[in-house]
Amino acid sequence: MSEHRVLSTIGWSLLAGATGATIALLLAPQSGKRTRRDLRKLKGNVVDRLGDLHEDLSDRVVEIVDDLEYRVQRTASHGARWGEDLLRPLHASKEMLDHQIQRAERFLRRPEQVN
Repeated sequence: MSEHRVLSTIGWSLLAGATGATIALLLAPQSGKRTRRDLRKLKGNVVDRLGDLHEDLSDRVVEIVDDLEYRVQRTASHGARWGEDLLRPLHASKEMLDHQIQRAERFLRRPEQVN
């Protein structure tokens, strides 16, 4: 199961638990004062859990972004080296062709020898 699905499941579970607890408190046979106190306590617990979940998600997003940045830099570095490896023989071929062109031009500039 992917991390996204796990975190989504945790979030929905927290929400479902909080909703169920709220309904149970509202339907429980107790005084309104006690019910309000229990709801405030429940709200505090839910807020704390959501804060923890938010913190965990934030940390995970930072890790993912850092990992992605590393992978992009590594790929770019490999790509640059790969490009250099491709260009090296091309430059050597160009130098060889330039040398052959210069030889041909020198040959063509020589005065014709009459036999």
